[in-house]
Amino acid sequence: MKQTAIALLLVALSGCGLFKVSTPTTPPEDDGAAKVQDVLDATVSLAAKINGELVHYCSGVVVDGAIVTADHCVAPFFTDKFKDIQLFILYQSKYFNGVIVTRWESKDLAIVDAVGARLRGGVEISPWEPTYGMRVIWTGFPNGFSRVHLFAGFVSSPSSEYSDYTFDVDGQFIGGNSGGPILDEKGRLIGIVVSTAVGQGAIVPEIMPVGQAVLPEYIRTLLN
Repeated sequence: MKQTAIALLLVALSGCGLFKVSTPTTPPEDDGAAKVQDVLDATVSLAAKINGELVHYCSGVVVDGAIVTADHCVAPFFTDKFKDIQLFILYQSKYFNGVIVTRWESKDLAIVDAVGARLRGGVEISPWEPTYGMRVIWTGFPNGFSRVHLFAGFVSSPSSEYSDYTFDVDGQFIGGNSGGPILDEKGRLIGIVVSTAVGQGAIVPEIMPVGQAVLPEYIRTLLN
């Protein structure tokens, strides 16, 4: 009788929440892979048609329905050498005619458009500034590849010695990464790659251990 009473008491207390009976639960689905895919989908390639052949040479990213890239990626089109060369944008496996919308030369940023493309929202800008040791990822079309690649590293300095608008990232940077996005661990845009090697331009054949990226405050200013 005593054992029966104790059993009934435990059942009653479990209903009151004092003793919780654990039940198997399904773990929440990890949306990390989905976020990475969203970033890959928002990354574009800039290509120039030279001698009838499309040459991929820079990257970019869709932010708020606009394509942000590095200014030095579009600057050649304002020279006599490139005046008859057409810009193309590779967005989600399709090519579109490219149009240069806005340039901010002093901060090495630009906005381009892919004519006829339905640019979805893209990535959001991080509310945070880069800090020492922050883990970051970046995407782009290195070495002229026509397929997007993913890289990872960390912030080695939140401010660069080479300019007042960039920060340094330790990781694998290859020519063609310029103009592509650098993102925080939540997949939010925290920088635009503007140099794959100190003092050099967009197309650098070597793999460099450090790159510079424009700080997010300037990306916000450009879009606003």
